[in-house]
Amino acid sequence: SSSSSQIKLELTTLNHNSAEGSSDNNENVHITTTTTTKECLHTIRMSIFYKTFNPPKLKILNHLLQKYENNINEMYDRILSVYNIDLLQLWQEAVAKSGIQKDESSEDIFVKSLLKIKNNT
Repeated sequence: SSSSSQIKLELTTLNHNSAEGSSDNNENVHITTTTTTKECLHTIRMSIFYKTFNPPKLKILNHLLQKYENNINEMYDRILSVYNIDLLQLWQEAVAKSGIQKDESSEDIFVKSLLKIKNNT
């Protein structure tokens, strides 16, 4: 009996197709899910993650979230094995930091952590 709410995430993905030479081929990816607050967090985490590491996957994010709906930890384990990134740990660290640094949201800190990892690989 958890309450459901509609959330909409709008993400702009950059096409890294320099062969086309056009810079205005950004795509908006609309992700709409009917979720509980907990599922909403998974959606946000995964959206930020794929936007940073693998933008084309954003197109199938809804599918992935449905596929792993009953075993969300398997989804995180998969990311850990494929990308060697522990999203849950990163998120917990971001939430802890945002509790100390009131001027930054946990989402912002999470993004920065992911970008730092991406730039070091």
